[in-house]
Amino acid sequence: MNSKMISKTIVMVLLLVSGVVFAGYSQERFTLEQAISAALEHNHSIRVESIEAVKADRRVSRGYAGLLPNVGITGQLEQTYGSVELAPGSFFRDLIGGQLGDQPGNQVPAIPSSIRYDGISSTSTMAGLGGQMVIYDGGKGQIRYSLLQTASDAAGLQHRHRMEETILEITQKYAETALLQESLNLQQEILRQGYDRYRIKQEQSRYGQTSEQELLQAQADLKSDSTDYRDLQNRFETSYRELHQTIGWKERPPVELEADLPVATREELLAMTDEARQRNTRLELNRRQVEMSDYELQLSESDVYPRLLASAQLGHRYEYVSEGQFESRKQWGLTGGLTLQMPLFEGGRRSVDRQNARASVRQSEIRRQEAERQLETELENSLSRFKHLEEELQTLRDDLHVYERNFERAHQTHRQGLITGIELRQAQLGLMSARLQISELQLQLKLTETVLMYTGGRLIVENY
Repeated sequence: MNSKMISKTIVMVLLLVSGVVFAGYSQERFTLEQAISAALEHNHSIRVESIEAVKADRRVSRGYAGLLPNVGITGQLEQTYGSVELAPGSFFRDLIGGQLGDQPGNQVPAIPSSIRYDGISSTSTMAGLGGQMVIYDGGKGQIRYSLLQTASDAAGLQHRHRMEETILEITQKYAETALLQESLNLQQEILRQGYDRYRIKQEQSRYGQTSEQELLQAQADLKSDSTDYRDLQNRFETSYRELHQTIGWKERPPVELEADLPVATREELLAMTDEARQRNTRLELNRRQVEMSDYELQLSESDVYPRLLASAQLGHRYEYVSEGQFESRKQWGLTGGLTLQMPLFEGGRRSVDRQNARASVRQSEIRRQEAERQLETELENSLSRFKHLEEELQTLRDDLHVYERNFERAHQTHRQGLITGIELRQAQLGLMSARLQISELQLQLKLTETVLMYTGGRLIVENY
């Protein structure tokens, strides 16, 4: 392939690659705040936790209903058909024999040992309004209600924790995608400058002002830059799709992301983390777990107490028998009573439950203490990292103008033929690397700020 053919091929590659991603960009920008708002509304994990919080709140209402009496209407219809054999006892024998013997001139007949009725049908109906209420159960009802209330609070905290973790994920993925976008922009600039450098070398080659080796080197650099650009483009598109997946959206056309994100000062972040122990969601969730374990222990200990129930019913009962002593019987009125239940022996099961409940309380307390230590460590590490990133960013910004002047001088001297294309490329790559490092540090600062706000419990406003 001759030099002209190679030049046409490289020009086509440059135009094709340069237009693929940025042709899809509109004038609007997709900001980090928009990404977070969309995730809080559409993220699947947040939606699942939201439903779970609603379910936990409904269970509290059900627990409160358990403290109230149960009232209901009962009805029963019973039909029987069969045979009955009745054997009179001594009372009836003496009674019948005495009555017959008192009559003069009467001989006492023999009393049968049993009386049998075949083909008897009977019908029984019952209807009534009744209720039942726990008078005393060792405080189990109130303990269960308190347990359900705490579980509802824990579900709300879990929902909040899931939102905070999603914000962290979105910020991290947004920063990663924005950095790839910035790298893509810088690589595009490198690609264009590489093409200009190759055209210059090609023009100089026609008049014998440069060696064939320098022309081939410029061509190789341009091909390398083109390959790097396509690799960055693929990584950017992949990261962009993953960002939308985390938000809960289907893939949408590329929109330019915001690379220069505002960051709070160190003093503002220190003020935000002053009440981290009281506001941190994860730590508060651990406290609720300790409370729930304590309620479970109280429930298991209340099993040793007796249970007293009161019941009452207002109803009507009717019975009809085709043959027998009574043909029908009607009964109506109010009935009531008390039921006492007292556990005596259950093979040691309740004792094992109490021991396990005490162990669960100790486990929850250990996890809470561990969460507190982790919180302190995360705060110290994040503040230290934020300070380091601030100082490093300031140093790079101060040095950026040196790289810019060095590249401008190299660009001018290269046009004059005083330096080689390799030296110009090194100056170019140094400038682009400095710009990319600044962008990366800015995004890392934003991510560290988000971590500090998350640790300090300031990531979600109160109305969430």
